Amino acid sequence: VASQDWFEKLTLPFQSENVVATGGKVFFYKNFWGNIASFFFFLQWLPLISKIFPFYFWWANFACRKEAYEKVWWLERVQEIQKKLNLYYDAEDCTLSLLLRDSGKIVYVSDAKTYSYPHSSFDNTDRGARQRADFKKIYTYFKQK
Repeated sequence: VASQDWFEKLTLPFQSENVVATGGKVFFYKNFWGNIASFFFFLQWLPLISKIFPFYFWWANFACRKEAYEKVWWLERVQEIQKKLNLYYDAEDCTLSLLLRDSGKIVYVSDAKTYSYPHSSFDNTDRGARQRADFKKIYTYFKQK
C-alpha cells in the first residue's frame, strides 16, 4: 500500500538525468519484529552509515529508468549470481540495486512511503541473520567486480 503522494515523491529525483533509480521507506504492519527490522533497515540509509554499507532498495518501494533497467537486468544473470553465491534467499532487489549503481545515481527518498505485510517467514528469528549473510555475499561479489 502506497501513501497518497508516493508516486510524485518517488519520481521527483528523475528530473536529474544522472538518477537511474529511487527507493523509499517500507513499513511493515504485520508484527512487532517486522517493524523492528524496518527500523534497522532505515538506519542503513543515514548518511554516516551509508558510506559504509551500499544502498539498496526493496521491491516494495522503488522506481528506475526503463533504459537502465533493460541495460543491466535479466533474470538469468541474477539467477546465475544467486547460484554462484549459494544464497539462502532470493535477493533480486539487492542485486538489481548494485547492478544499477554502475549506470548512475540511486536516490533514497525518505518521504516516499509504502506499507507492506511481510512474508510469513519474517516471523522466523533466523531470517535476519541469513539475509544479512546473503547480502554480505552479494556486496563482496560486486566489490570484486
